[in-house]
Amino acid sequence: MMRRWSALLACGGCGVWVVACGRPDPTAGKRSAAEAQEASANTIVAASAVDGLAVYREHCAVCHMDDGHGVPNMQPGIVGSSFLEGDPVRLYAVIRAGSAALRDRPSEYGNEMPPFGMLSEEEVAAVTSYIRERFGRDRGS
Repeated sequence: MMRRWSALLACGGCGVWVVACGRPDPTAGKRSAAEAQEASANTIVAASAVDGLAVYREHCAVCHMDDGHGVPNMQPGIVGSSFLEGDPVRLYAVIRAGSAALRDRPSEYGNEMPPFGMLSEEEVAAVTSYIRERFGRDRGS
């Protein structure tokens, strides 16, 4: 069965990554290729209309701080983080599931990251694009 592309992660300067989250697409086989491409383009446009900085300030800055440096021994900084340059699927999982997505590596911080499953796909795409551009390895201040 075909799977619906249901999550977008926008890359700051090099295009848009699309990440499948594995939900079956009930319309598979019923849409033409042109209709599927138009739906994908509409989702990308919707994601670009969301302000990544606003999403970051509302949901992320309280822990990671406006400057992305976090709080020593409490919340990690994200400036220059390998997560920002790494696998977009893993970054998406961390945003959606919080610290639970990182059970494979022990935490050195006092607080756990909560899950942000309430964010829309467009908000996740916008904040991902913003943090990669603002705090990526060669951009962070």
